Amino acid sequence: GTEALIHLLVELVRSARRWCGPVVLVTGHGGNATALTQAVRQLRWEAHDVSWTSCAEPGWDAHAGRAETSLLLALDGRDAASSQGAPLAVRLDRVRAGMKGVIDYGTAAGAFRAPAFAALRPGLYGKTGTAPVGNDELATVWFMGYLEPGSLPGQTRRLAFAAFVSHSALTGGGHAAPVVAALLASMAEQSLEKRHK
Repeated sequence: GTEALIHLLVELVRSARRWCGPVVLVTGHGGNATALTQAVRQLRWEAHDVSWTSCAEPGWDAHAGRAETSLLLALDGRDAASSQGAPLAVRLDRVRAGMKGVIDYGTAAGAFRAPAFAALRPGLYGKTGTAPVGNDELATVWFMGYLEPGSLPGQTRRLAFAAFVSHSALTGGGHAAPVVAALLASMAEQSLEKRHK
C-alpha cells in the first residue's frame, strides 16, 4: 500500500543520492501522489535534493491509462500515439548508467559475477533497495530492472523484472538480486536447450 511505497521511495532515493546529484521521481500513476508527496517531504527533511512530477497530461486518467501505457511503450522502444508533453529535466542516460553500475560494480554485482552471466551482463540494468520494517533489523528488500532485447536467444523485447522479499535479514543485493539471477540463469539455460534441439 501507500506506506510500503513511501518506504520504497525513501530507500531508493537514499541509495541513489550516494552516487548522483538531484533526483526527480516521475510517475504516471495517479494513485501514487500521496506516497510521493510524503516520501519527498521526508527526504527533503533529510536534506536530499529531490522532487517528483507526473508525466500525465491534464485530463488524462490517473490509473493504468494513457500516461502509464505511453511510458511503458516508450521504455519498450515503441511510440504511443499521443501529443507531445512538456520535456522533463531528467537525463535518462544518467539513470541508465547508474542502473548499469549497480550490475557491473555496485550492490547487485555479486549476484551476476559468475561466468554464466557473461552473455547477459552487457544488456542487464538494475536497482537494489532495502527498507527497514521495524526494530528487529529485518527489512523489505528488492531488486528491479530490465534486460535489453537480444540478451537471451530469441528475446525480441525488453524484459522487465522485480523481486521483493519481506522480512529479510539481508539487503536487496544480497537477497532479492540472487532471486532474479536464478530466474535469468534458468531462462538462459532453457533458451540454449531450445536452440540446440
